Amino acid sequence: ALEAWLGLSREEADKFNAYFEGLPKRRDLNQELVNAVSAGLPEDRLAAKNGNTRLVLGIESIQFNESTRSYSHLLTLKAKAHMEWPQDQKQPNSTIREYLCYTDYRNINELLADNGAGLDEVINLCIQQLARQVSVALRFD
Repeated sequence: ALEAWLGLSREEADKFNAYFEGLPKRRDLNQELVNAVSAGLPEDRLAAKNGNTRLVLGIESIQFNESTRSYSHLLTLKAKAHMEWPQDQKQPNSTIREYLCYTDYRNINELLADNGAGLDEVINLCIQQLARQVSVALRFD
């Protein structure tokens, strides 16, 4: 059971499940990542100015792990970026990269309070951190 695996009570597991089951209805994490990356790029790197590179971004996974030392948990978000350049060639160069964000360990009650406001906060922080990682890679490619 989820509660035993993560060291959660039945009530905590139910709140956790409800949060993640409803997440796709409340938020589009892939679009949030795309928007955050776009906001962090210089104007000349955006598609409207330079349509020579194609970038496909997405959140690949969200993992939730319990600390072995304390009653706290961390969230890991993994994003994948597929980049192709230049688009005007018959066979463009391409690369696929993975980016990771690890949150700080947090108490489960803090993460689940206020209908998961703490989870929203750590996901927001990870989206921004992942966007910075992708933006840095795009600036030097």
